[in-house]
Amino acid sequence: MRSLDTPGGRRRILFVDALDPFTSDLVDLLKQCLQADLTVVHADDQTVNSNFVEICGVFDAVVIGPGSDRPTNPNDIGFISKFWELEEARMLPVLGICLGFQSLCHSHGAEVTKLQHADDGLISKTAHRDTDIFSGIRDFHAKSDHAFHVKLGQPMNENEITDGVHWEPTAACPSLEPLAWNIGDNVNGPVLMAARHTTKPFWGVQFYPESILSRSGKELVKNWWKGAEAWLGQRGPRTPKEDVKGVPTSVGYLNESTPSRVRNGQGGSHLVEELHKVSEPDNAFLRWAKHQAAGISPIDLLEALSHTQEEVVFIDSQNHIAGRYSIIGLATPGKTMRITYETSTRLLKYGFNGGNMSSTQLGSIEEVWQILQGVSGLYSSHSQGDEITPLAIGLDISRLGMDQCIRGHSPTESPFWGGLMGYISYEAGAETAGVDLHGSCAASDVPDINFAFIHRSIIIDHANGEIYTQTLLPGDWSWIFDVGRIIKSMTHPSTSPPETTNGAVYSILPGVQARNGLHEVIAEALVQCPSEMEYRAKVLRCQESLASGDPNRLFLTDESKITIPHPPNGTGVDGWALYKELRHGDPAPPPGAFLRLSGVVVASSGLEHLVSWTRRHRCPASSGGRVAQGGDLLDQGPARGVQALKLLLPPDSMTGSPKKTSCEILRDIEERPRGVYSGVLGYIDIRGAGDFAVVVRAAVRGSEIPNRSPEMGTCGFETWRVGAGAAITVRSRDDERFLEMESATSHVLAAFVHPGKD
Repeated sequence: MRSLDTPGGRRRILFVDALDPFTSDLVDLLKQCLQADLTVVHADDQTVNSNFVEICGVFDAVVIGPGSDRPTNPNDIGFISKFWELEEARMLPVLGICLGFQSLCHSHGAEVTKLQHADDGLISKTAHRDTDIFSGIRDFHAKSDHAFHVKLGQPMNENEITDGVHWEPTAACPSLEPLAWNIGDNVNGPVLMAARHTTKPFWGVQFYPESILSRSGKELVKNWWKGAEAWLGQRGPRTPKEDVKGVPTSVGYLNESTPSRVRNGQGGSHLVEELHKVSEPDNAFLRWAKHQAAGISPIDLLEALSHTQEEVVFIDSQNHIAGRYSIIGLATPGKTMRITYETSTRLLKYGFNGGNMSSTQLGSIEEVWQILQGVSGLYSSHSQGDEITPLAIGLDISRLGMDQCIRGHSPTESPFWGGLMGYISYEAGAETAGVDLHGSCAASDVPDINFAFIHRSIIIDHANGEIYTQTLLPGDWSWIFDVGRIIKSMTHPSTSPPETTNGAVYSILPGVQARNGLHEVIAEALVQCPSEMEYRAKVLRCQESLASGDPNRLFLTDESKITIPHPPNGTGVDGWALYKELRHGDPAPPPGAFLRLSGVVVASSGLEHLVSWTRRHRCPASSGGRVAQGGDLLDQGPARGVQALKLLLPPDSMTGSPKKTSCEILRDIEERPRGVYSGVLGYIDIRGAGDFAVVVRAAVRGSEIPNRSPEMGTCGFETWRVGAGAAITVRSRDDERFLEMESATSHVLAAFVHPGKD
């Protein structure tokens, strides 16, 4: 027990996370500005909802974060409205941001309506009167990203209106005092940007004070805190409260424990135990080497390893203006753990490549996220520490062995040391967001979550001309030496193909031969593209929903299917050759990826960065025009990065806002699973780093075994899918949106229809 009002005692602030992907930035700002302990809780947390009054008694103030839901819908905002209803003796100072601001105003009589034109990341000069939370702030430019705004009604004295702006309470909202207006919006007119309650300690702002584009955000937060502490001082000392069980005393999340099914050994813990057996955690650290290898193509290197027909995850950033690293994750027979999850059955499968897969029935996808977090933290930090090593003090390498020489040295410039690589489908993101999926998802032949735990990886640093070879497997130095010989032979082409320690000889697959083989196989491809009339009709259906006032934009997608028959003894399309065809002829391509994992092949020639976080858990991200600052993610290990990823799914750029509503509308219009397209692909590093990008241009095959069809004769066939879409607004022309979708498809389809044509 402690008193929060004793000299030297720290205040406690409850931060309500309304499931916004940039919560970490706002929390980081509060940590910088306020000498207080923060506890973060989700707005839909049932424990808080059930024990609301008791939990509020532990805290001194509340900050309600932004979110994409509507404050007028009680099901969307959880327990947020309860803060406005607390009796005076239990009342707390509150700062509401975006959704919190709208909830404050709506609860006190204001109308929350759709903007004529959504403020999607717009920067505007904000008019205020240099009072209250804006005291001392002169030139204030705010960045807003919202589709709804607050209307207080007409002031009691119409003479107080100047250019549509007023500073006094209205008849409809007598307890709300306007504090700031956006007066630079020529389409929507003046938009209320901040307000406070006239007698209670409630403040709210429509914009994002933590954004790098909201100048003076720190000063505003400090001003709010001064007002909050002044109110707390006037109220008098609080009665000391016992800490409520389960509430952290510092930064952290309430009720974020591992699900009981995982804790009790059903599925998740067994999975981790199996990985421990492979990696020998008592001897677990990264073995690695670095080579100077400027100009080596990662595509050529992967072919030199003769691994293009094996399970692999390859992220390709070569020749991209902002891409520094290419990453190759190699599956190792009998060692690589594969993890898949299907949304339609909620079935988790895991096992080693080349072996049997175990399966576990889960209650929800949340359990998968907990498992991913657990796997990503498999290796303890001390195992790759910075202690003095035999190498550093000059001891005999040959006598002590390579393990003793490398232990304690870390390739800090390498972004990925091993861990999980794979993809998360659009449907997995939708389930994470609480969306009920369409029945057609049950027929999908592509797992919705598909990862491998990568022990062997190769990192190509294009900026510095360096290559890292890395392994987490005990005693795996022979592999590192073998790859080193291959790299040396590629930097000195006159040398003979290298012989490995096992006597095998590596050679580069002739590119021309591979392309010719691809052309022969797909010469008979049958391409089924979306119907123009059907897509345009769907555009109109989207606009009907947009007109009703819910989302402000929808991203409507469709799918092309490429069916390829096989000769009786045919082997099907070489996915690797197809990937090279997609990358061929583009001098400055966007980042791409090739994945062959758990029966799925993904050949992507276009990835759009979504979110990344480093081993220090700083989280730069971009989504929907809003740019995150990159603040500390609550110092809670890899869980904070994974939490940020969860909140970004499905990506806003592929849905709309509010996200859940948009997903539900699109589900009913599209009536099919999107799969890997519109999902994300990337990695979660063993030491907490992560990087994911949206799959926006790709061909996907769900089964490696060709299907048999009487309609197509005695030969088998395989099906590739190519997704594409266009953003729809109320002003969109249906014919133009169809052409946009068709154009987005054309690059990938060209690899099937016109292979080899530059």
